[in-house]
Amino acid sequence: MASVRGYNGGMDAAAATYLADIDAGHVWMAVCAVLYLAWWAVFFRPRAAKPHGAERAIGIGLILGAVACGCAGVACLARGAGGLPHTVDAALVMLAALGAYVVLLVLTRALFKRQVTTELLLIVAWAALEWFVLDGAACAGVAVGAPAALVGIAFLFSMVCYVLYYRLHGWTAFFDGCGPLLAVGAISLAFVFLL
Repeated sequence: MASVRGYNGGMDAAAATYLADIDAGHVWMAVCAVLYLAWWAVFFRPRAAKPHGAERAIGIGLILGAVACGCAGVACLARGAGGLPHTVDAALVMLAALGAYVVLLVLTRALFKRQVTTELLLIVAWAALEWFVLDGAACAGVAVGAPAALVGIAFLFSMVCYVLYYRLHGWTAFFDGCGPLLAVGAISLAFVFLL
């Protein structure tokens, strides 16, 4: 299948717009990951005093910025991917993501005694959204083999970090918590060039 980016030396205007939205969404997601990491460093550095005053205000600003950028990223990715043709309906992707979340919640709680936190929802939602994006990009003629492998690896890596976090201490736990954020940020930047 020929890539829409290379079609007659150009690209279908609608597809170009949708792919530009996807690029913008990945940039927003990368910024979200950076701000989230900065917040993590402010509030969860081992042996650091609990932040107060200006440092606390900066930390709160960082997480609010991360949320805003993450929402912007999700909106751009959903808008871009939603405009492209798909082999799987968005509603099915959402149902599959919900099912995967419930199964992983039960398994990580029952098998690993992992306290349930928001990170599990974020990991599953991110992976589902990226799979939806990649399905649309593939239907538009973009090669998605390497990006799909990256999403799969990042998902598995993030799940390992999620399960291990409360079993670790000090700097090991801190860096374990950074792992999924680094993966999402790096992959988001890579996708700007790969998709």
